Amino acid sequence: MTARHMRPANPAFRRGAGVALALAAVWALFNWGDISSWIVGVIFIVLGTLLALWLPAGDSRALRPAAILRFAVFFVLESVRGGLQVARRALAPGFSARPGFIRHRPDLSCQAAHTLFKDALTLTPGTIFVDKDGDLLIIHCMDLAEQAGEDIADLERRVGRIFGGRSPTGAA
Repeated sequence: MTARHMRPANPAFRRGAGVALALAAVWALFNWGDISSWIVGVIFIVLGTLLALWLPAGDSRALRPAAILRFAVFFVLESVRGGLQVARRALAPGFSARPGFIRHRPDLSCQAAHTLFKDALTLTPGTIFVDKDGDLLIIHCMDLAEQAGEDIADLERRVGRIFGGRSPTGAA
C-alpha cells in the first residue's frame, strides 16, 4: 500500500499504544536491569492498557511535557517553601493569622485542568479547596493578609500552561 492509500490509525489503537508505551516506560524505569520482572510487567501493561481503553476518554487537551516538568519542579519547591512557612508561623510565639475564604473563578481549558488545579490547591500548604458554588471555587486560606489571591492565580496560570490554554486571573 502506498502512503496515499493508507488509512489513518484508529484513535482507540493510538490511545492504547500510547498508554502501553507509557506503562512500559514506567515499568522499565522502576525495574531497570531486572529482565525477569517483565514476565509480570507485560501482564500489568496489558491489563492497564485494557482498563484505560475501557474508561471513557476524558476531555483533556494535548499535554505539554516541558510545562509538566516546570510545574513539577515549581510544585515541589513551593510545597517545601509553604510547609516551612506554615510550620514557622504555627510554632512562633504570638502566632496570628487571618484565615478566611477566597472565591475564585478559574478559566481553564478542560476538566482535567480543573481537577489538577483543585488538587494542587489542596496539596499546597496554607490553602485547601473547600467547595464549589456554580463556577466559583471556594478556597480556604490560612492567612488572607499574605498574597493568597496572587498565589492562587499564579498556580492557575501554571496549570493552564500544562494543558495548552491561556488562564487569566479569575478571582471573584
